[in-house]
Amino acid sequence: NDQMALEGLVQFRVAVKLFRDPKDPKSVVYVPVEQYRQMVTQQIEPLSKEPDQLVAFAEHQLREGLTPEIGVQALEKALEIRPNHTRSMAALGVAYRMTGQNERAIEMLRRVTELEPQNPLGFFHLAQAFNAVGDKAGETQSLDALLAVDPNFQQAIGIRFGIDPANPSKEVEEQIAAFAEARNAWMAFLVASSIARDRGDLAAAQTWSERAYAIHPDSEEVLLHYSSILADNKDGEKLAETIEPAVRRGKYSKRLDWNYAQALHQLDRTTGAIALLRDAAASDGTPADFKQAAAVTIDFWKGLLANGGIALETHRAGALRRPVLLTLDDGDGGVILGGGKPLPAEHRFPFRTKAAGDTEAAIRFQQGQTGGTPGPRALGTFTVSGIRAASSGQTNIECFAGATPDGGLRFAAMQDGKKLAVAWSAPA
Repeated sequence: NDQMALEGLVQFRVAVKLFRDPKDPKSVVYVPVEQYRQMVTQQIEPLSKEPDQLVAFAEHQLREGLTPEIGVQALEKALEIRPNHTRSMAALGVAYRMTGQNERAIEMLRRVTELEPQNPLGFFHLAQAFNAVGDKAGETQSLDALLAVDPNFQQAIGIRFGIDPANPSKEVEEQIAAFAEARNAWMAFLVASSIARDRGDLAAAQTWSERAYAIHPDSEEVLLHYSSILADNKDGEKLAETIEPAVRRGKYSKRLDWNYAQALHQLDRTTGAIALLRDAAASDGTPADFKQAAAVTIDFWKGLLANGGIALETHRAGALRRPVLLTLDDGDGGVILGGGKPLPAEHRFPFRTKAAGDTEAAIRFQQGQTGGTPGPRALGTFTVSGIRAASSGQTNIECFAGATPDGGLRFAAMQDGKKLAVAWSAPA
């Protein structure tokens, strides 16, 4: 029943985490992979009556990667029920490649491209299968066939022209831009713009993004990229001319509101950025995760939430290695986040200022306890400002400390329901 040990087994892929009730995060059971394999194998025959569900079940097994051979069995059964069903054939071709049966994959995916020559995904999967056997000519031929059908297929553009993210090449950028020009391909111009941006050539990045915008001004992908480039170039005038009207039309997803708010913040127009995020979060149908992200971002921009600059020590299984404590002048303070606590984690605690009249408080954190091995590790100081001091005695404030999934430390403070300004500084 050791939660950390069980989660560690899941990370090592020798156990599977299941939920009896998907809506109840506490209804967790852990089973060995072999037992899980037996469980899913038993589902193939009942699902045979619903081939679409059988294909979806198989694709899930392949995505999870624990029992890909079960996915192959399920897809072979689905294809037996519906011969020449191209979705089942394409999924089985991918499954063969994932399980090392590359020649069978090529044979199956070639058949898919013959049955559906206008479906770019079939050519993409075939290119992957040729790549798996080291057949560069076959891979290139498949990618060319794909791009003849869909010149805006981003992954295919990247592979076909040999983009190396670690080494952005002007030569490759120019080849892609020439392809974009010849095929009137807005996505290829965006790819060329991204390479130019990675090279540090913001002028070229804006030129290519403007070409994409000229071809497809209503594309959300174009608007997202273009807004980021304009912000990088501090071109507030074009942002206002092109991106703001699109945001105001309200026909795009919240990603565009988010990107435009980030661009405004980058241009030091934080008041407008905050207003935009608030409006977007308050509109009907806004997803809960966007509302939460907007609230957190607004607090950061207003200085009401701060990130520590030192990463916490965490387990691969997603838990704190050692506890996070307050650091006091005379030694260790209380434990704020316990060692082994799964991430994300948070805790609220009271804090007393040292003397009456204090309007600031310095709250220091450490990871690890005195006497432990290794010793405590200083995490820096969070300064709280704007405290309304008590006329006599010490002043109480309420603090919040949180550990994020990526091992960051966050801090906020409040007094009588009002959020206070906070800032982080490194250990002395």
